[in-house]
Amino acid sequence: MPTSSTIPSPWRSARHFLVRALLALLLAAALWAIWYAYAAHALARQVAAYQAVGDPTTYAELYRASDPPPSVNAYAVLVDIDAHIKLDSDEMELVESSTSPTPTYLPLTDAELRVAERMLARFSGPLANFEKIRVHPQVVWPMPAKPLDIPRLGYYRHLANLRRATALYHHQIGRDDQVLTDLADMHMTADVCDRGDLLINHLVAVAIHTLTNFTLLHIAPDFQVRSSAFPNGAERTQVMALIDQLGHSDVMLQGLVDALKGERVYVLTYERSRSARQPLLVPAHWLAALHDLQNADHRLPAMRANDYPAFRALLPPETPATTETFLSQVFDPFGSSFGWDRVGAICFHGLTDQRAAAIRLALRLYELDHDRLPPTLEDLTPQYLPKPIADPMRADGATFRYDPARRLLYSVGDNRIDDGATILPPNTSSRFRDPDLVYRLDRPSPAPPAPAPTSSTAPGSAR
Repeated sequence: MPTSSTIPSPWRSARHFLVRALLALLLAAALWAIWYAYAAHALARQVAAYQAVGDPTTYAELYRASDPPPSVNAYAVLVDIDAHIKLDSDEMELVESSTSPTPTYLPLTDAELRVAERMLARFSGPLANFEKIRVHPQVVWPMPAKPLDIPRLGYYRHLANLRRATALYHHQIGRDDQVLTDLADMHMTADVCDRGDLLINHLVAVAIHTLTNFTLLHIAPDFQVRSSAFPNGAERTQVMALIDQLGHSDVMLQGLVDALKGERVYVLTYERSRSARQPLLVPAHWLAALHDLQNADHRLPAMRANDYPAFRALLPPETPATTETFLSQVFDPFGSSFGWDRVGAICFHGLTDQRAAAIRLALRLYELDHDRLPPTLEDLTPQYLPKPIADPMRADGATFRYDPARRLLYSVGDNRIDDGATILPPNTSSRFRDPDLVYRLDRPSPAPPAPAPTSSTAPGSAR
């Protein structure tokens, strides 16, 4: 029979269990320490790389004053303008129609003209404050203390819509000199919004730039420069300056690069705060942040080089996205590479619209001087275009396609193939799926009003 010495006592079993548990705990702690050291070193190297080139890694660095001491605060000016503009229902309908399914187009109706005229008279004082930003050589663009001010983003778009309505009004009454001022104010509003250095700011800014460029494309078919016949036309020198600005400015791409830097700060700040709440998962949070940062940085060279084909080559297979998922990617773009990819495409499309607007304005100047469109775009250089304007969708620097017979200007689009100005049917068309990005040189005729109901179609009538 076994002796009492060979029978494990409860104390001896507990001691063995505790020793094994302690050894396991020490092993886990050692592995966690290695994991922590690796994650901390990797993330520190990434942060040091950003700091070495002067990129911000904290909100304090992101929002520090880097401009000369300002005498004009552009952000404060726009806030003040918006605070003093309270539209009535008719004015709101005219101003906000640009974001509705049935936007306001030229020609404005008599009722719309009266509303626009009354609106300009009521708010002449606040609107005059745009001049503070427009003429000042040194303007600073500080944002509010908190990084993301969602309500203010709507105000930017509201001011841009207001200026679009005044541009249409000024064009219809023959004041194309004032139209250029309205368009400049729209672009300035977008620039102020884009200084928010976060992706949502940049998306709103691109939307405002695109609205401005499409407003110019809509006005261009009968836009007038100053002459004896049109004393209130735009100054030719100002038009040429606008063409050069639109045709060769990459401000939207720079805004995307700045947004990337701002989102870096967001990721780092968010992971730091989450690590404080979940200390045992610190290495996991740091490595997740590192992966997201490197994933986005992989696309940065193509953005900086204005190389859309190279950018497209980095994209994953296209994934269907609803509005809800797209908005979640906008607010957390690093959570999915698709978020940055879609935003990059929006930005390059906006840049294409901007350059098309520059070419359209140059075509209008040629048409005013020769009573016809030029046979080719090469005929615009150098008198109307200082140098050819490249299609951002192409990698070879070639310019846009042009068909004077059909009065069309177009880009080769996302597939980078000349499909002869092809777009999909209206019920399936999307700017991200159309083979080409097409810009009509003539203004589309307004849709006819709906017929009045007859006795056979009136409610309650027999069928």
